[in-house]
Amino acid sequence: MSAYPSHISRIGIASSQLLVDIDRKHFDSDEEFELAGKNTYSNFEKLGIEPTWMWTGGGYHFLLPQSVLILEKIDDFKEFSQPSRKFLQFEEQLLTNNNADQSHSSTVSFNNMYMRIPGSVNSKYIQFNEDKSKIINIPYEAEVRVIKPWNGVRYNVGSSLLTQYYIWSQAEAVNDIEDKIRRARLYDGKHKNCRYRWPNKIDWIERLLNKPLDDFRECCVVFILVPYLMNIRKLSRLETYNIVKKWLDRCNSLDPLRFDADYKINYTIDRVGEILPQSRDNLKSKRNRLYMRLLKEGVIV
Repeated sequence: MSAYPSHISRIGIASSQLLVDIDRKHFDSDEEFELAGKNTYSNFEKLGIEPTWMWTGGGYHFLLPQSVLILEKIDDFKEFSQPSRKFLQFEEQLLTNNNADQSHSSTVSFNNMYMRIPGSVNSKYIQFNEDKSKIINIPYEAEVRVIKPWNGVRYNVGSSLLTQYYIWSQAEAVNDIEDKIRRARLYDGKHKNCRYRWPNKIDWIERLLNKPLDDFRECCVVFILVPYLMNIRKLSRLETYNIVKKWLDRCNSLDPLRFDADYKINYTIDRVGEILPQSRDNLKSKRNRLYMRLLKEGVIV
């Protein structure tokens, strides 16, 4: 169920519904996952609020109605792109101590914020026979259920949290500027068709292409592999698709994918534009769990 109307303007929409997502698959043990859930709920309580805490089949959702100003209409936030949308991403990482699903927190928007319905079943965890023509079993854990209900109090976002968000937004803006400066240093103004000069290959991403993973596959496709193959190696759409699909097939042999590989690859290719792959520094600061996993696997050295 979508938290927002299906057809909305990106300007003038308040971040009135917060969804926090913590996936079990991103933790090394049940104990770490359970602790992350308890700490997140405790962080809500410190703000004097009690969200709906749900088991989704593969992790936890925390749902909270909130009252917040339309940030696009506040002078301090007009310099930033989509401040209301990014406020949701900021809250999610803040309240989970950066344990939220990193892919979700970087892509969440008013158009894709979907909430699961208690009593429904998460189809990812239904067990089928070999040709997937018949359901063999629906595990208890696949059922979506409420762990703790919302206490009925809508959270009023105060100036203190907005101040923290403003500082965070400024830091994000500085990071973007630093990225542009690094690119400018590689700029070649001698050629008639001025473009950035990038190496044809990046060693650590090449190592990633030869290293299937049982986690973070979607993140790798969106933020690393497609931008790298399209905009660094300058491969065609078909070549990019084939390489990424081959990598995902190998990943699937380790642990079944929980997303449609064909759709995700094509969707990312359609929208990559001139976006470049995430640098190791950005991964370390913005997607630290993925960075640590790649470090552990010997992809990043």
